[in-house]
Amino acid sequence: MPRDAGEGLAERILRYLDEHSTAADTAEGVRTWWLLEQGSRESIGDVEQALELLVRRGAVARIERPDMPPIYRRARQPRS
Repeated sequence: MPRDAGEGLAERILRYLDEHSTAADTAEGVRTWWLLEQGSRESIGDVEQALELLVRRGAVARIERPDMPPIYRRARQPRS
């Protein structure tokens, strides 16, 4: 996936989270429910790369679960 394509996909994920602040799902769920709903047709690999980009930036949290795929959600902001 080209770098700018990954950025665009990451932005679409963040827009979804802006509108659905309590949303949390697996990468496959993000692809199926968050992005296909918007008309996107990205591969699961592209979605996983965009999610990892957002995790590295601190915008999205990855919740690990034993023997299950991780869940992604909006990262909580520290209290001031």
